[in-house]
Amino acid sequence: QNNALSFVVIVPVWLEESSYQQMVNSKFMVEHWIIAKADHGFCDGAQHQRRDRYRASPYDTAIFILQNKAGRIQYPPLARLQNDLRAAFATGVPTEAAMKRRKRDGRGETDEDGGGGVYKGKKRNRTGAGVEQRKQKERKNNKPKKTKK
Repeated sequence: QNNALSFVVIVPVWLEESSYQQMVNSKFMVEHWIIAKADHGFCDGAQHQRRDRYRASPYDTAIFILQNKAGRIQYPPLARLQNDLRAAFATGVPTEAAMKRRKRDGRGETDEDGGGGVYKGKKRNRTGAGVEQRKQKERKNNKPKKTKK
C-alpha cells in the first residue's frame, strides 16, 4: 500500500535499550536529534496539581522522525524543524526560583532526587480514622434506648 506514514517519537536517550537501537537502525529513520538534559524541561502530566508547571529533565532526550517513502514525499521534514523543536523544549526549563522552591520544600529538582512528587498545597486538618470511630461510638451511645412494655 502507498499510505504516507510519518511518526515523531520522543524518548529518553537510553542507549542500552533494544527499542532505542531499533529506532536508530531503522530503515524508516529520517532524522535523529539529541537534546541535552540541561537544555530542556517538561510540562509535567500532573502540572494541574503542581505549584510549578515545569520540571527539569532527568535525561537527555532523543527525537526520531520515522517515515516510509510515501511519507517522505507527502510530508518532507522542514529544514527549521530541529531548531523549532529545540526552542520549544527549552521553554520547559524550570526557573531559578522554582528550582530553589523545590529544594527548600524538600522536593528536589527531578524524579531522580525525589522531585517527582505532586504538590498537595497547604496542609489542612483532615478527619482521621480515630475521629470517625469516636463519632460512630457517640452516635451509637446517643441513640434512644428501647424500653420494654
